[in-house]
Amino acid sequence: MGEVTLTKAFILGFIVAVPVGPIAILIFQRSLSLGYLAGLASGIGAALADGLFAFLASLGIAALAETIEESIIWVRPMGGLILLVLGGYFFFKKSLVLQTEEVLTPRYLHHYTWDAFSTFLLTLTNPMTVLAFAALFAGINLIPPGAKNVLYLETTLGVFLGSLIWWLVIILLSHPIKRTISPLKVHRLMQVLALLLVALGMGAIIFGFSRVFPS
Repeated sequence: MGEVTLTKAFILGFIVAVPVGPIAILIFQRSLSLGYLAGLASGIGAALADGLFAFLASLGIAALAETIEESIIWVRPMGGLILLVLGGYFFFKKSLVLQTEEVLTPRYLHHYTWDAFSTFLLTLTNPMTVLAFAALFAGINLIPPGAKNVLYLETTLGVFLGSLIWWLVIILLSHPIKRTISPLKVHRLMQVLALLLVALGMGAIIFGFSRVFPS
């Protein structure tokens, strides 16, 4: 049962992560401009958030997600603001450093920590993901009534690994682009992706405020 649960959770984690959104754009952008380790750190942060959502859904508290989103009405606008700031930062950044060698030193660790934390936080600004996992879990009866505690951990681990694998795919997709086009074109691509982040951020802010101040 353990291997079956882990495999199913892995597949679900991969499926939920696949839709292209601000997190995918951010991870792809960081992989191109800051290097693979920055992309990996960002992917780990997003996968940890997906794992946390899966754990909450497996505990059967997914029904609270809608209430949480209704109560914390500033969640979406705050997520949009973060996207807006990150998009603006990448767009106006003058020097684009294309690292040929990844360096794991104390000098860089705080950058990778921020990369992971920011994507973790951004992913958490969409609590409705809990409902998505809950619906998928129920659809395949992933965690039957009276399940042992270990199944919850296996589900969380499976979703985390499935999500992380997808982010690794995104990171690997940046490799041929980084090698085949000129630094100037990469910089232009970064600006386009930054504008997408800004647009998504503005959309989240507008949508959030429309709920805070309904007409």
